Amino acid sequence: MKIKLKRRAHTNLEQLTRYDVTKLDDPKCANTFRQKIRQDFNNCDFNSIVSVDERWNKAKDAVIGKQKKSNKPWFNDTCRRALRRKKEKVNNIIRYEKRRYMKNMLEETEEYQKLNRSRQLFKNINALRTGFKKQEKFLKNSDGTLITDPNDIFDKWKDYFENLLNCDEPINSFTWTEVEPNEIEYLPPDRIEITEQIKRLKNHKTPGEDGIQAEILKSLDEETISNMHNLVELVWKEEKIPKKPH
Repeated sequence: MKIKLKRRAHTNLEQLTRYDVTKLDDPKCANTFRQKIRQDFNNCDFNSIVSVDERWNKAKDAVIGKQKKSNKPWFNDTCRRALRRKKEKVNNIIRYEKRRYMKNMLEETEEYQKLNRSRQLFKNINALRTGFKKQEKFLKNSDGTLITDPNDIFDKWKDYFENLLNCDEPINSFTWTEVEPNEIEYLPPDRIEITEQIKRLKNHKTPGEDGIQAEILKSLDEETISNMHNLVELVWKEEKIPKKPH
């Protein structure tokens, strides 16, 4: 019996949105952007928001907004409708050709059976059967035999971890010495530190999970950075990192 191992399927990573930050090189556009961000921050009313997560989401939405870069401004609704019709036509042709191919394969297979041409017969049968391949799941037992039953596989893993975790007491014991906690008080970063760190960010780099690019942060004015500093102080005080929204 031959068994072929399947490669593990990779999950699709969430695609980050890249914003057209090159427009911030235009002083007029950058000034308009700063005014809009300042206005959005002032409308957030952070004083009435207690949750760190809610504050962070409000601040993030105020900074990056919802508008995306358009690489093809000429691609309008007329183009979309034409592309949709083209795709529908292509899909219809593909479905028709696939049905015709399967019909010809079945007729050819029946003909091979009548002529007792076993080699071509099983070749066609295998070609028709390979549309779906079940993923093989098995384990090797201690005696070298393969375990394929799901319940037996579950029991095998259960026995493995029971033996691994419930091991014998070690012969040589050791004494655990508790280390006194460090009493040094770490102060939160001040606004100047945050400003300096923003200046050190490198341009044209992939943003983090929040989608905020370095160029956007560098274009913020002092008032907006001060609002962000208040958020950092709150995170530092509560020792809670904002969660990623689903």
